[in-house]
Amino acid sequence: MHFYTHDEPVTRKDVAAVVAALDHDVQQGIAEFSASLDQYFSTHPEANASSQ
Repeated sequence: MHFYTHDEPVTRKDVAAVVAALDHDVQQGIAEFSASLDQYFSTHPEANASSQ
C-alpha cells in the first residue's frame, strides 16, 4: 500500500498561490497513482476471458 504525504509549500498567502500548490499536489498524486497502476498491471497480466 502506498500513501501520498507530500504537501506543496505555498509561495504566497493569496488564493492563487494556494490553488497552484493544491493543483501541484493533485497532479503529483495522479502521476504516482498512474505509475502504481502501470506497475500493478504489468506484473498481473489479464486473465484469459475464456477461463472466467
